[in-house]
Amino acid sequence: MQNIMPPIWFVNRSSYNKVFSNYFNKLSNDDKEEYKKLFEEPVLFKGFYDSNLINDYKTLYYNNIELNQKYSLLKLQRDFNSGNKIDFLFFYGHTNDKKEINKSSLSQWYIKDFIENDLTFNCMEKYMMYNKALLFDDKNIADEILNNNQPKAIKELGRKVKNFNDEVWDKMKYKIVFTGNYYKFSQNTDLRNFLLSTKNKVLVEASPYDKVWGIKMKYDDENIENPFFWKGENLLGFALMQVRDEIKRVYQNYDLIDCSKLINYKDI
Repeated sequence: MQNIMPPIWFVNRSSYNKVFSNYFNKLSNDDKEEYKKLFEEPVLFKGFYDSNLINDYKTLYYNNIELNQKYSLLKLQRDFNSGNKIDFLFFYGHTNDKKEINKSSLSQWYIKDFIENDLTFNCMEKYMMYNKALLFDDKNIADEILNNNQPKAIKELGRKVKNFNDEVWDKMKYKIVFTGNYYKFSQNTDLRNFLLSTKNKVLVEASPYDKVWGIKMKYDDENIENPFFWKGENLLGFALMQVRDEIKRVYQNYDLIDCSKLINYKDI
């Protein structure tokens, strides 16, 4: 295949969806099959190729996907007990005094724009709290969150969401954080490259305060490399590891894309 255009999940503009639909529909059946093999669907777009959604570019087909948590504290503890060598990368804090991208980019408060449904989010905290508000149908708080760019203030707004239900949130929170981080790291080349550079390391949020997204332990704790001593679930770290796996799979043939015709779609 020549002059390959990217699938819609490589372009962060809904206006590109129809462009891609026209391109894909003109391919021969053999080329379509080859294209599908080269550019596998992300889990968020599962079923895209094999449905009429490829032509219905206004449909939000990725909203109802099923997502199973791939990594967990229990699985990690089993690996640890088996004597497997585990390479950890501990992170905490969102500030970065250096020019190069580093592990601070893994933080929910790290400032870097990404897009979903033509809405721009400047950090993962904003994405998570916005979707939390939508989940419980609190449109007023959702609007306030969209109009705020300060992670700390956004977190406080998230705590004000009305009709909050722990059971509902527990079922949806991992999927929300996975989804937002997939967009964050896939849409920003520098962040994507950093995440992939961590290879097979176990990513751990060494937050001394958070027992859900982090491990509620400090960096300098003598037992930090023993997951049996962790006081938290490390859901953020495990979600990032699953995002890393997904990006590695989906972007394996990214270099085959011809970007010369996409000057109006710079965010790829």
